[in-house]
Amino acid sequence: MLTHHNQPTIDFGLLADRRARGASTEMSIDGVGYNLYRVRRTVHEMLKDRGYLIDQADIDLSEDSFKEKHGEVPVREAMTVLVQKRDDPTEQVYVFWPADPKVGVKPIKR
Repeated sequence: MLTHHNQPTIDFGLLADRRARGASTEMSIDGVGYNLYRVRRTVHEMLKDRGYLIDQADIDLSEDSFKEKHGEVPVREAMTVLVQKRDDPTEQVYVFWPADPKVGVKPIKR
């Protein structure tokens, strides 16, 4: 999930498969871990495109490096990101990864 101060919440769990963009056809991570890897990469790309301070190395992280860093089944709390806008550090986005299949308002308000 991505939340932005005074902006709607965007659920990135439903993003389309982006392997055609050049990712390997052989998956080194299975199931949920692979899906989180892809969604995490897409979130980082979108944030960078929108002017947030995202390191290109975070976008270019390979599946194997992601697996080494986060394991087969990543701990979602460890993937949380808080980033600032390049031209306005007071504008920030907090990205968290809820475990629930459907997320209501309560977890977002926490």
